[in-house]
Amino acid sequence: MPTQALISSLSPEYSRLWFNGDIRRLRELVLRFSLIMLAMFLILASCLVLFADLAIRIVLGDAFLSAKEPILILVLAALLAIFMAPLNSVQVATGRAGPSMLAGVATIISQALLMIILVPNLGISGAAWAKVGGLLASLAIMIPTGIMRLQGSACSQRALASSETDEDTFEILA
Repeated sequence: MPTQALISSLSPEYSRLWFNGDIRRLRELVLRFSLIMLAMFLILASCLVLFADLAIRIVLGDAFLSAKEPILILVLAALLAIFMAPLNSVQVATGRAGPSMLAGVATIISQALLMIILVPNLGISGAAWAKVGGLLASLAIMIPTGIMRLQGSACSQRALASSETDEDTFEILA
């Protein structure tokens, strides 16, 4: 995803702020980044929704006009992925990879199950909705863990201790 370069470039700053105990500035940066990503996406998505037929003809060609519905559903999936990007990045940058890994597993499992259920009934649109469902499962993990990670100065005082607990996660996976 194109947002990955932005996310990767902010991770060192997230880490610096976290381990220096500057949780207020970290929250501000995450919020500002989230709002910028949301604004960029909403502009692009609005153009696509308003001019879907024209955009599909220009970008993909007339043969893809019949795929308008799944394309618009996948735009919703992209919105969810963009919204989740700062939450994922802040977890990893502050020494807690566990929630991101759990969210990834939840995405894979829920998306696979939803595909089994939705594709036979909805066809290609069912596959697109399965993608949305998988991302919603991931968000259900990332939002509460991200909010908890960004709460108060007590988090910064325990930063090093909690980053050590994720080493257990990697030992289990090894």
